[in-house]
Amino acid sequence: IIKPGRPLICGEKRSSAAGKEISAVAEQRGSPGYWLGEHFCISGVRDDSGAQQFDYTFGDLTLKQLSVSLRGRHQLDNVALALSATMLAAQEGLFSFDESLVRSTLRSILLPARQEFFAPFSGTWNLPCPVLLDSAHTPKSMAALKKTVTGTFPNQERTLVLGVLRDKSIIECLQSLRGVFSTIVAVEPNSPRAMPMGELVDQIRSVLGSEVAVVKCPNVLELEAADFVDTDILVVTGSVYLAGFLRQSLI
Repeated sequence: IIKPGRPLICGEKRSSAAGKEISAVAEQRGSPGYWLGEHFCISGVRDDSGAQQFDYTFGDLTLKQLSVSLRGRHQLDNVALALSATMLAAQEGLFSFDESLVRSTLRSILLPARQEFFAPFSGTWNLPCPVLLDSAHTPKSMAALKKTVTGTFPNQERTLVLGVLRDKSIIECLQSLRGVFSTIVAVEPNSPRAMPMGELVDQIRSVLGSEVAVVKCPNVLELEAADFVDTDILVVTGSVYLAGFLRQSLI
């Protein structure tokens, strides 16, 4: 995907294994490289009423107190890549850079079921605790979810609703979530490829052992307020199918 003579914008560290490979190809093709942490960066990250506020620097230009509703530090790296592409395109005269448009666009970004937060008593599900809905279904996305949950809701009682497809790396996914939840509610996503509840429970117990309490739930929408009186944050993840299904009851 690196085009001869065209700029490369990369979110990997140049010193990493992937970065070295990418850098070698870029050099071979005469493509100038712009690297996260070297030519552009995110700094001053802070929570702002559910949004993430941050400063962005590209070369000599710094935009302070930008705000985006996306959760997770990795999303700020994604934003940095997009902003850098915008900066370079503007420098090449493709359009004029408009800081006010950048700010308003970032504030309006919505990625449904990507670490999406719902306040207590949202929608028809009407649970008494906040819900963090995420469609993570790989070890890497589960690790990103863990970082958000432990960083945003430290020292709180956390419950997980988990449903996965049987062709996913469930063992590695569960290992990425170690030490996060006290209770896991096992469900089946609405898909012919869903992992049966019994099999999922077995996998949870084989990886996490007695670290968590495991509950089977044939119908996730039958979970009620009384089931979460001790829960400070409910996280739903494991499948795009599950996230899409439950989101309809949260909006």
